[in-house]
Amino acid sequence: LIRHIITYKRPKTATSTVYIENTGDIEYGVTNIKTKRVLERLSQPSAISFKESYVLSENEENTVAYKYDLPNLKVTDVTKRKSGEGSYTMSTLPQLKPLPIPRYTDITGYWAEGDIKKLFSLGVISGESSYYNPLIPINRGEFAKAIINACGLIKEETVAKPKTKAKIEPDISYSDLKADDPNYEFIQKALTTGIMNGIDINRFNPDGTLTKAQAVTTIVRALGLEDMNLTGARAPFMDENTISNWAKKSMTVAYDMGIIDVNEYGMVQPNKTLTRGECANLINRFITYLQEKIATDYRERIVNFR
Repeated sequence: LIRHIITYKRPKTATSTVYIENTGDIEYGVTNIKTKRVLERLSQPSAISFKESYVLSENEENTVAYKYDLPNLKVTDVTKRKSGEGSYTMSTLPQLKPLPIPRYTDITGYWAEGDIKKLFSLGVISGESSYYNPLIPINRGEFAKAIINACGLIKEETVAKPKTKAKIEPDISYSDLKADDPNYEFIQKALTTGIMNGIDINRFNPDGTLTKAQAVTTIVRALGLEDMNLTGARAPFMDENTISNWAKKSMTVAYDMGIIDVNEYGMVQPNKTLTRGECANLINRFITYLQEKIATDYRERIVNFR
């Protein structure tokens, strides 16, 4: 937000040495929002290997919102002012980029198939195997990698660089973190940003599983909304009494944001071990919230002075 204070002086009359002084101010905010969306399209008849393909659509939206209170220079009455507010937006044409398609053979017909494919295409999850194993529990190291990739906290070229033991040393505060762990850099970033914590003072437990409540709490923490004022909001969880006190606010926030749902019995199952398929669904919902809600909230609450 930028504020200009303007002072204007003019002679009281054409020959006067006495000056009339007026002041005014202009405030404006400028925001640049880069949007990335994954578009699904059917393959051409000649491309029979896959039924569909994915395209990354990227564009920028520049918004300027302004508010002004200025003297009216056409009248002698200094109490009359020119004031108002407004905004305008300029958007670039979308740039389209084809994305890789996963070759997983064990997700066809699976309820989170679309989530898994999109996360693979975006580089949030990776792997050369033909199997994603959606029903297997995801471990804490894999989840750290997924959430850090979804947040874009590590540049791809940084991760791709070869690492040597001389460049990366194990974190001595956690006895079970090793520099040669494929998820080491992602775990370190999750720890240093405060998105994830160890299971105790000396262990991170990268190969251990995590519950739905633990995963949801991590996602809400990544959004910076763990201290959000809920103003009496209450999520309709039939199994609310099974949610630990440390996770209740995060579960309610995540429900309000559309990141989690209740099942047909109205239960959210906070203590259920999170599978790789369920993780893909949660992360994809998290990304969708970032794409569709954060930009709107930021623009309307901050840039438009609300």
